[in-house]
Amino acid sequence: MWGTTRMQIAFHSIFLYLIRKPAYKPEIVAQAKDKLDGKGNLKDEKTKELVRKKSEALKDPVLQA
Repeated sequence: MWGTTRMQIAFHSIFLYLIRKPAYKPEIVAQAKDKLDGKGNLKDEKTKELVRKKSEALKDPVLQA
């Protein structure tokens, strides 16, 4: 349930070392096992939208670098 939270905490120091601004928002929903179908495809529409927003948030600082 908390794997993504631990991953984000672990990557924070890497972003600082690389002098990159992390994208903290939006946070991706926990309990990924409930959001995937039997083949590992994302099936939850709300989470799909959050992934799209997170991708946009990550793209902006990269383009500014």
